[in-house]
Amino acid sequence: MTETPTPQPPYPPPSTDPADTGEITPRQRLESEIERLGLTVRSTFVPWSRSRSFKAGAKLNDRNLNWSVTICKDGREVLSTDYSAGIAHAPSYVQRFGRNGYTLDEADALTFETEHGLKYRGAGFSSRTPIALHTVDVVWSVIQDAGAIDHPTFESWAAEYGYDPDSRKGEAIYRVCLEHALKLRAAIGDEGLAALRAAGEDY
Repeated sequence: MTETPTPQPPYPPPSTDPADTGEITPRQRLESEIERLGLTVRSTFVPWSRSRSFKAGAKLNDRNLNWSVTICKDGREVLSTDYSAGIAHAPSYVQRFGRNGYTLDEADALTFETEHGLKYRGAGFSSRTPIALHTVDVVWSVIQDAGAIDHPTFESWAAEYGYDPDSRKGEAIYRVCLEHALKLRAAIGDEGLAALRAAGEDY
């Protein structure tokens, strides 16, 4: 009697990487929609010490990357705002597990990058390589804030986003988000706004 061999799974196993399978990632889908709508971003780096995030006596991990950004539709200005990215987005950032603090060189690198917006090359070396700011991240940040347009009042918005309905600071944030949402909708329409939200649903 001849024994039939048991079928073996392919080795190595099939890749599940979207880049290998041809699957479109949420980021790629959002980038495609942004391009279709003709949206671009102009930016100017803002040193941390002169940014809205600055705090005297702050720890190194409290620093971040800051830009002044303008979203454009077919080259025409739509809105301008500030954009920040946490310290983990700095090229020299190294996550620490079970250890506090940074080496002196790491601290110098992070301080340099958050002040100049350039990649650190080491003490004594000049750098001319800007830290990349991606259009998709800026636009998605504004889209997330644009949820304010779905609320008829500040109190309704505050209840959903966890703000005190009596907070003047919270109301000021709501009004900025609403202003940006209205400007973006005026540029790309309700359909464009909905398309961006749908494209970035899993982003």
